[in-house]
Amino acid sequence: MSKDHIIEKLKKGSLWIGIVCVLASLFNVVIIAAVFLWKGVGFNITDNYGRFAYLQSLISYCISTVIMAIAALMFFRIAQNGIPFTAKNARFVRIIGAVFLLDAAVMTGAA
Repeated sequence: MSKDHIIEKLKKGSLWIGIVCVLASLFNVVIIAAVFLWKGVGFNITDNYGRFAYLQSLISYCISTVIMAIAALMFFRIAQNGIPFTAKNARFVRIIGAVFLLDAAVMTGAA
């Protein structure tokens, strides 16, 4: 396989992964809207644990939406130029890792 063929395959694969990331991000937004509309702003959960679990899930979905949006940006950049290992893409990976740690802290209740 030639270098040009590999770069074209990389661009095509990155484009598809970017599209999947955008779809996942939109799915998370729909889930957030559905949960928000289902419970409403003044939700009637009497115990504090239920309120905490509701907010924990809502924050986790918001963080997942941000992660997918950042990943989509990164993959669309790779699809555009065909170069996966750039300083900006490395920065995107670091940001995604930091946001994943934030999501883990929220889901364990450490925050």
